Amino acid sequence: MNYRLLALVSLSLIPGFAYATTGYRNSYVAELQAGSDSLRLTYLQQTGPWLGSPYCPTDHAYFSATENPHLLAIALSARMAGKNLRVYVDDALPKSGGGYCRITYLSILPDSF
Repeated sequence: MNYRLLALVSLSLIPGFAYATTGYRNSYVAELQAGSDSLRLTYLQQTGPWLGSPYCPTDHAYFSATENPHLLAIALSARMAGKNLRVYVDDALPKSGGGYCRITYLSILPDSF
């Protein structure tokens, strides 16, 4: 079997574009809510516009503390220290019941930001 031809055909079937929009927001964490369900969904509320134009119709975004305990540690650290947090979301990932986008990455911003 010609593996080069197979690889070329396989690669040609992969679309060269994506529909997802990744965005982020730099802001103080106004509210941090955690649930007690099996996924332990945690919601962050921030104000200000989403940069990068993701379709996230609310000020809240979420992540699963069970799957991402490191995100919970970063969110709690930023909230307790009064630091601004950069929250990245991907609007192609499943949204929670209220249309909240899923958080993919968190970063505590330096004071000079």
